[in-house]
Amino acid sequence: MAAEVHNLNVRQGFNAAKDDQSPYGHLTRMTVGRKQLQQNIEVPDFCALDAGAGKDSVEKVSKTVGILESIYYSGGYADPIQISFYTSYENRTILDLLRKRDMECTDVDFDIFCSRYDPVVGKYFKAMHTAEQLNKGEIKKVYNGASDSAELAIDVAQDATDIIQTPELFRVCIEISPKPTSQKFHLAVSESAKYVKPWGVKTATDVKA
Repeated sequence: MAAEVHNLNVRQGFNAAKDDQSPYGHLTRMTVGRKQLQQNIEVPDFCALDAGAGKDSVEKVSKTVGILESIYYSGGYADPIQISFYTSYENRTILDLLRKRDMECTDVDFDIFCSRYDPVVGKYFKAMHTAEQLNKGEIKKVYNGASDSAELAIDVAQDATDIIQTPELFRVCIEISPKPTSQKFHLAVSESAKYVKPWGVKTATDVKA
C-alpha cells in the first residue's frame, strides 16, 4: 500500500505568499491527554489562496494550533500517522509538561489539512485532510526490547525555530496510533483526482451516531 508523505513549507503555511506555490498545511485543532491546545497562531485566511483569487484578496486572519512541517502515513488502516509541526510557546509548554509526567490519558484528537498546487487548474487543492472532523487516536508507545519499558512517541523542542522569527514557534513531533473506531483520511493527487483511506479498526462497540 502506497504511503502518504508530505513535506511542507512552514513559511508558506505562515505567510500565504501568492507568488509561492509550495505545499503547506495546518494543524487546525488538537487535544492531547484531555488538554486542548490553543488556536493562537494567526495566519492569513487561506480561502483566497485556495480559490486562486487575486493577491489583494488575502486579507482576513484565521487562527490555528500549528503550522505543519511534515506528515508520514504508511497507508494501512491500523498504521500510525507521524506529524511534525510548529506551535506556540503556550502549547509547547502544555505538551512538554504532559510528556514529562506519567500520562494516564494518552488520547489525541486532531484536525489537519495539507495543500498542494495544481498547475493545470492554477489553484491549491487539499492533498490530505480530515474534512474538518477530529480523528481520534493515542500517542504511540515505543517499547524498549531490553527492559520491556515503553516511551511515548512525542518530542518537544526546547528552543524556538529560526524559520519564523515572530511569533516564537517550537517544533513538535508526534506519532499517533488510531483508536479502535472507523475513521478516514481524505486524499487527492490533483484538484479532481480524490480518494479516501480508512483509518482505525471498527469494533463491535463502534456505533455510528
